[in-house]
Amino acid sequence: MALPLTCVLLGLVGSSAFKNVHSEPAALVTQEIAQLARLVRKFRVIESHGRGSQNLTLSQSLTVDDLRGLKLDSHPPRLWKLEEPYQDNEQDGMPSDEPAPYVAPKISPFRFKYFNCEFNYGGWHTLQMQDYAACHGFNIIYPYVRKVSQRSRMPVGTQWLSWGGVINWETWLPEHGIPAGRYDLLSSIDVQGTLEREGLFSDRRPSESQFNMIDMEHPVLMPEALRT
Repeated sequence: MALPLTCVLLGLVGSSAFKNVHSEPAALVTQEIAQLARLVRKFRVIESHGRGSQNLTLSQSLTVDDLRGLKLDSHPPRLWKLEEPYQDNEQDGMPSDEPAPYVAPKISPFRFKYFNCEFNYGGWHTLQMQDYAACHGFNIIYPYVRKVSQRSRMPVGTQWLSWGGVINWETWLPEHGIPAGRYDLLSSIDVQGTLEREGLFSDRRPSESQFNMIDMEHPVLMPEALRT
């Protein structure tokens, strides 16, 4: 898929500060493209013809295979030594001579420079997967069963997510003047501020997390219902 991987690569190799993005956008983009072309031999800029459709060939696409074996980050993230080994129920159980299913072969460690990327998958037997994710693009981690003492394992710059718990949206929406199921109208109110005032994140320790997660796992109305 050309577009997503192009976006990923732009996030990888950018070296300028954010202020330069605003002050010299054209020069910065030119610099980024030149860096990409040097890093990934197959990378090309494909100009749009304007309106209408434009067919691309497979040879104009980038895939993960084009990134294997490349040094993607000039300052790659690295894990630190654990204070004590993971317990059996925290490990993935994979034999030492077999790659885990979440490992992308020959993809070197990297972090994005212009994007936050959240890894929110956990439970028992997943701490090694969290370690891998933290060295391959993800800088925000929801700890799940990871103890605070185990967080020092993560690369420098890793940030943590706090879950506020489950909200009964079927009742919460009408209580705040929004018809049940009309999640499209939530943008009209300050959802985060309202939930914080209602105590959703009252148990959060600011020293242990930098981001709050509002859990929304309920189905939305079908388009036909929204049109009525």
